[in-house]
Amino acid sequence: MSLSVHNSASNFYIQNQLNAFNTNLSKSFERLSSGLRINSAADDAAGSQISTRLETSQISSKQVARNLNDGISYSQIAEGALTEVGDMLKRMRQLSVQAQNGTLSAADRQALDAEFQQLKSEINNIAYETEAFGRHPLTDSPPEVENVTSIVDAYANGVTLSGQPSGVRSIAYLPAGLTGVDIAIDSLSMDDDIQIFTPSGGHVVGTPFNSGFAPHNSQDAVWNGVNLPSQLFLTSNGYTANASYNDSLLMTQGSQQILGMNFTFTGDGDYLNSDPTNGNNGTVGSGESQIERVTIDRVTTPLIISVVGSGSYSITPSWTGYDAPSDYSAEGDLRITTTTATGQAQQFIEIPKTPATTEDLGISDLALDPIAAAEAALAQTDIASAQVAEHRATYGASINSIQSSLRSMHKQQEAAAAAKSRISDADYAAETADLTKNQILQQSAQALLAQNSQRPNLVLSLLS
Repeated sequence: MSLSVHNSASNFYIQNQLNAFNTNLSKSFERLSSGLRINSAADDAAGSQISTRLETSQISSKQVARNLNDGISYSQIAEGALTEVGDMLKRMRQLSVQAQNGTLSAADRQALDAEFQQLKSEINNIAYETEAFGRHPLTDSPPEVENVTSIVDAYANGVTLSGQPSGVRSIAYLPAGLTGVDIAIDSLSMDDDIQIFTPSGGHVVGTPFNSGFAPHNSQDAVWNGVNLPSQLFLTSNGYTANASYNDSLLMTQGSQQILGMNFTFTGDGDYLNSDPTNGNNGTVGSGESQIERVTIDRVTTPLIISVVGSGSYSITPSWTGYDAPSDYSAEGDLRITTTTATGQAQQFIEIPKTPATTEDLGISDLALDPIAAAEAALAQTDIASAQVAEHRATYGASINSIQSSLRSMHKQQEAAAAAKSRISDADYAAETADLTKNQILQQSAQALLAQNSQRPNLVLSLLS
């Protein structure tokens, strides 16, 4: 072996080995600290590419799973609402059977019909108000009133309109979505009365229609013997074809929650200048003001307004906001993503809408009086119940289909996670063994390098 002063080949060799051991040791520390075998593309170029693709697929699959769970929630909300509708139809059928009993008086049958009509109104409330993820599964259109102008279009907000003729007609309707409603009328000494109804004839606010006329106007020959409901409840006034008078919800004064809305009503006869101490003994004189005011926090279902009388009045309507409902039919069927595949047609589970308003179920015109009407109601409620049961089956099938897709997606996620782990995750047993080996080799190289560095000293000692 030659001895060189300027260069030491063995030193270079040992140093190169030490650098290699340090690099391997750094990689061992890096893998053990991160838990990954591939920490950069340089560690395994092909493996890095495959691992990235698998990770992207995993992320997308997790989102698809969330989409599927949302589809289950949507179906459960809709099916739950239909369950309530089905329960109401069962009660309506029971009332239809009871109304056919010959032992009932006309008054008994009318009482049964009052509950029957209220159940119809509640079915509509459920259909219109059921909402899931901003969609309306039980209706294709927002609630509206035909043949009558919305108060938003008929009047200016907060502006008084005078000289309006009263009568037996609808002056406007309150659309769903209207908030902070305040309606005041002043009929002076004419005693005209504000009345608010549901389109099916439910009397919500006002004075009761008793014995075919408004009792406080009984002194007026115009109203004697006039059956106001028969004159008012016309399709031209915005009412359903078979609307019938029902005052079971009627509020004549005060504050009350009706159909989920908070009403406040001053009541009939809120006279100004009618203090007995001023000499008029509480009577209304010519030119004196008679104010009636109704406030509603938020309109959730359309309401029809009338001012019944034979005179004229001024009206001041106002509202704080209006969330006009959009066209529900544009929502279409709901599509739930079931795959992350690209380069081919995307796969979906489609959940169709299941309209369940009284119009859709064919029960909007039903009544229980007379007996012939009760017989027809019995047959139609059976048909409606079968339709609701079919709708529920649609959602049940959708839930089962989505759950099947969800199980399949979970299996795909499991397989993708296992494949990615085998490619990119560190084997702690092997990495620990490599760490120990590299530490020993590093220490050995360092010791040899130190000993080899002493060889020039031997040359110097020989030359001295």
